[in-house]
Amino acid sequence: MRKLLSTTRRSFLKLAAVVAGCAAVSGAVTSAEKALAETEAAGSTAEVKRVRTACRGCGKMECGVWVTVQDGRAVKVEGDESAYQSNGNCCSKAQASIQAAYHPDRLHYPLRRTNPKGEDPGWVRISWDEAIRACHEKFTEVKDKFGGEGIMTMTGTSRFWGMGASRLGRLYGSVNGHGAAQICKGIRRDAGSLTIENGIFFHETVGFPKVYVQWGTGPSISNYDDSCRTITETIARAETYILVDPRMNNEGKEADIHLALRPGTDGAMALGWTHLVMKNGWEDHTFCTRWSNGPFLYCEDLDLDDEPFFTGKFTKGNGLNVKTRLLRECDLVEGGSVSRFMVWDSLNERLTYFDADEEVGLWEGESGHHIPTTFTDYVRPSGDMRNPSEGDVSGRIPDPTRFENEIEPELWYEGEVTLKDGRTVKVKSVWQKYWDDVVSKYTPERTGEICDVDPALIEKAVEAWAGQRFDPRFANGGLHYQLAPEQCGNSLQNFRALGILSAMVGAYDSPAGNRGMTRVPVDAGGVAVPYSAPKEPAPFKEVFEKNANKASAQDFPLVRWTGRDDARCIWQAANEGDPYPIKGCICCAGDFLNQSNATYAWDALKQMDFFVDIDLWHHPTSELADIKLPAQHWMEIPGFARISQGAHGAYGANVNCIEPPGECLFEVEIAQLWYKEAGVPLYDPKTGDAWGPVSRYMDFCVKGTGMTAEEYLSKFAEHGWFRAKDDYPDVWGTYHRYETGYLRQVDGMQYVKGDGMPGMPTPCMKMEIWSTIMETYLSPEMGHLPEKLQGYTPSEICFPEYKEPPLSPVSTPDLMEEYPFNMTTGRRNPVYFHTEHRQLPWCRELWPAPRVEINPDDARELGVEQGDWVWIESKDGKVREVADLYYGIKRGVINAEHAWWFPESKVSPTHGWELVNINVCVDRMAQDPFTGSSQLRAYPVKVYKATPENSPFGNPVPCDADGTPVISDASDPRLKEWLPVYEGRE
Repeated sequence: MRKLLSTTRRSFLKLAAVVAGCAAVSGAVTSAEKALAETEAAGSTAEVKRVRTACRGCGKMECGVWVTVQDGRAVKVEGDESAYQSNGNCCSKAQASIQAAYHPDRLHYPLRRTNPKGEDPGWVRISWDEAIRACHEKFTEVKDKFGGEGIMTMTGTSRFWGMGASRLGRLYGSVNGHGAAQICKGIRRDAGSLTIENGIFFHETVGFPKVYVQWGTGPSISNYDDSCRTITETIARAETYILVDPRMNNEGKEADIHLALRPGTDGAMALGWTHLVMKNGWEDHTFCTRWSNGPFLYCEDLDLDDEPFFTGKFTKGNGLNVKTRLLRECDLVEGGSVSRFMVWDSLNERLTYFDADEEVGLWEGESGHHIPTTFTDYVRPSGDMRNPSEGDVSGRIPDPTRFENEIEPELWYEGEVTLKDGRTVKVKSVWQKYWDDVVSKYTPERTGEICDVDPALIEKAVEAWAGQRFDPRFANGGLHYQLAPEQCGNSLQNFRALGILSAMVGAYDSPAGNRGMTRVPVDAGGVAVPYSAPKEPAPFKEVFEKNANKASAQDFPLVRWTGRDDARCIWQAANEGDPYPIKGCICCAGDFLNQSNATYAWDALKQMDFFVDIDLWHHPTSELADIKLPAQHWMEIPGFARISQGAHGAYGANVNCIEPPGECLFEVEIAQLWYKEAGVPLYDPKTGDAWGPVSRYMDFCVKGTGMTAEEYLSKFAEHGWFRAKDDYPDVWGTYHRYETGYLRQVDGMQYVKGDGMPGMPTPCMKMEIWSTIMETYLSPEMGHLPEKLQGYTPSEICFPEYKEPPLSPVSTPDLMEEYPFNMTTGRRNPVYFHTEHRQLPWCRELWPAPRVEINPDDARELGVEQGDWVWIESKDGKVREVADLYYGIKRGVINAEHAWWFPESKVSPTHGWELVNINVCVDRMAQDPFTGSSQLRAYPVKVYKATPENSPFGNPVPCDADGTPVISDASDPRLKEWLPVYEGRE
């Protein structure tokens, strides 16, 4: 039995109380009132307060928590009962945040490198004035020599001000930004914008779907856009629980149906589900005919070069000139409209049209928009009476509008039309073409063959989800799809297929369906600092030209529309000067270990002429910096509005709990100093100081609520978490907003009212099964087709066709001889968040080393036992992890952990990432051909036991450069060196 470190949660709290010089506050304390009573009984004058705030221990969910502060020190974190989105939950990462705030290795002051980049950086403390002055001078030098494109920014999961690095990069004309979003949520958002709206993947689990489909995600331990407690409650209440995942996750043992697909085949599975929906007529017919471009007619004989542009306004980039082979009135008659899309009316047996002009948005003959005026309440299913909010009215559903004229747009149509030049050509509806060119191939048998799943099980799952509705007004639930399909080298089309599938059955913007992100008038992302941000959307041409100058725009032309950079192209520019050199980097909570090949990325960072990092810690990325700037922990920042990520409709705030140590600053304060040094106003100088105070920024972020920041924080403290459905019933409390005119909003996290017209923010104003944006940006006729897409047909581009991952048993069978295992990775961890928390004793003693799951039968053949260190090797690199034998994963598949490094490894600036970080094994050229997102999963590897003979220093356990083994056991005494330190924070 493993030994437990003596610093348990209970003993740590006792230690904290002793240091504070007051009575013990033990793990048995259940409230701040009890702690206060005990201290008063002991005759203490200790001040105890509870602060309601939003946890940022993982940076994803914004769970509501209470932080108990005693004599100015945080001593406890517990769940906030008002936080309905997290069900009052408080996970291990939240509770361990105390150890992060008081960690002895926190950065307290700005530091400057004094030695060349190598083993010993020679860090020395400098003042903030010196640090900011040096940063501005050095980045100005880089800009003068290489241009603004020679400076990149790096961001990670937003902790507090996610826009910090990009806002600073704007000072120097930076156009290249490395961000985790390229492999985490960003491509999902882009796929949504191409199809319906940004963020359609967000699933309203708090609505308790009748059929819960969990697809490639494990939020029960990650709090990834959903609280762990909410997920377990959702599963408990569902009539049917379906898991789509290569491995059985924590809650998977409760699944009614488990589709254990081959890693990387999510797109094929989605199309297999679509096949059954379309074949059996299980689609929501009203939605598909009225609110999708499924009935729009496609004509292959149209010459795209000769087609006139159609300008759509409510698209990403604030405007898009679209060229398309979708049939329009201008193709049929001289002088016809470029925005009238033709459909076949089966009721009247004639052509009719939908006018997608941004000022019109009407079907032929309609006199105006018929916004619903009657609604029915959606009552969330009642269940466990422990939660008093169950069974309440959880929103309203508009009674569906009908066509003003008696028409029936036909989904299944093939026919002929006469063009204005006299040619008779064939046309077919988008729906029919989607079936003919793509979906018809994915029978249950073929899908099962591709995905290695029993076809009968696939049919059973789809029938349970879509075959018969529990409530005729809406679907049985959406698809809770998240990270896994984003990291298999075919991300964009995976998510297009899943988004279309969900909407096809009526689950988009429906109760317990895929609603999209919460929209309230709170700028929780800090996107627009009042004066430094453009006041109006930039003209389309300007945005296009700016994005066309990105390092990745040539290899991935869709970047010109999404604005989302590719990591490999950025590292290539830094390493090889192609297409131009990148020599400066501004990093704020960023990380080179999250995507592409880690070794190639590390080499690129070493090429920087100047590199600044803003963070809480020394970590592998920061060890290549020239200057380090200390940031504040989430308990320390002065205050910040937050929207709980996901479709829960919860919003609240980060509230100051404790004083920061040393000279740590909030990122907004850093930006104020930096902008002042540059002589560029951050705020409007006509209304006050152009560079502060920080309250000006906070006021701006909540001004849409009609409150000042002080009023907002005060109301939050008293009221608890706000419910968007109550506060904004039209924008968030109403479902099917494509009917009511509250959906056509410019993309982003913030609330934007939009134009009030029914429909979607796409060029067609409909859900686009056939993507007109991809048709425009990726058509050979437009000169944009990159090398990776050569040979693709228009249907393989504009429909979400499935393609094998770049590396897989099917696409690279020759590799399987030497590398016989199919590896997945990225599994979430209950005590870590990506690269975070490895230096927190509570977390590290529970999970001291990286683990790789392997089927026991495979392990037996390899001579591997539970707890053995093993080598994982691909054609690109190799690392070591600890074998974890698990029957919940198929034979031939392994599941490796990601994001590992060793804070205790201090001899080398790498902190040992090259020993264990699984992205050492990534092929940097294995990418999604549309977006460049890395193939981080589903590629071939081999596994073999680490022995003294095949391991450096003769030790299977990874060792530092001097031979010192890393921490790999909970009994390691080095963990005690990381116990909280309360002195010396001044």
